[in-house]
Amino acid sequence: VPMGKGITFIEGCTQDSTIAELLGVQNFSSDESAVLELVKNAYDANAKKVSLFFENSKLTITDNGDGMNADDIRQHWMHVGKSPKTYDTTGEDGEIRVLSGAKGVGRFALARLGHHIKLTTKKVGFPCVIWNTDWNSSNLSEQSEILDKGTTIEIIGLREKWGRKKVEKLVS
Repeated sequence: VPMGKGITFIEGCTQDSTIAELLGVQNFSSDESAVLELVKNAYDANAKKVSLFFENSKLTITDNGDGMNADDIRQHWMHVGKSPKTYDTTGEDGEIRVLSGAKGVGRFALARLGHHIKLTTKKVGFPCVIWNTDWNSSNLSEQSEILDKGTTIEIIGLREKWGRKKVEKLVS
C-alpha cells in the first residue's frame, strides 16, 4: 500500500506478544545476553562494525552488515527457528566466518530489552525495510531513499535501566 514520500506499507506482518514474552523476556537469562545475541546477528551478517548507543531509555544498535529485505523479514525474521544461516559464510572480502547466532531468536532478544522496536535495514539491490513493533502489533514498510546497506535497531522504552555498571558489565 503506497504511503507517499517513498514509503510503502507491506501486508502480512503479524505479531504475538505471548510468544515475544516467552522467547524473549523469559528465554534470555540477562539483558547482556540479549544484547550479545544481537551483536552475534550483526557478525553473522558480515558486519565489520557494530555500535551501541545508550540514551535515556533507548538503545540504538547499528551495523554495516548485509542487511535484510522484506522477504528476509517475512520468511526468516518473523518465524521462530527459520534462518537461512549455515555453519559458515564468506564475506565480500573473502573472509570465512563461522556463524554464531542462534537460529531465529534475535527478534526475541529485542523483546527482552524493550517495549518498542524500530528496525531499519537495507540489503544491496533492495529498498530499505522498516519494521516497527510494540509486541502487540507490528508493521513493515519499504523506503526507497535510503542507500547504505546494514541494520539499525532502536530499542525504545528499555525494560531495565542501563547505568554505568551495567554497561561496563556488557563491555567486559
